[in-house]
Amino acid sequence: MSNLDTETQWMHIFAFRYALGRQSSAPGIVAEYIGKNLKQHTLFNLQLFDREITEYLKDPYGYTSDWIELQGKIQEELKSRSR
Repeated sequence: MSNLDTETQWMHIFAFRYALGRQSSAPGIVAEYIGKNLKQHTLFNLQLFDREITEYLKDPYGYTSDWIELQGKIQEELKSRSR
């Protein structure tokens, strides 16, 4: 169940989409913050994050360890919710 209000969840999504593909400190900061708040996101948002990271990582220049680490956490959270 989500503890974040709708507007805050949207802000997380907007920050995530902004940071995805950036070559700055933004990916690390955003990935870490979202990772700390995964339990507060809806199932839909977790699936959205997972799907968009998967698409991003298909780009040969899209490798960023921050996103791979976050995706692992997202997938763990998704598995824990399906039990």
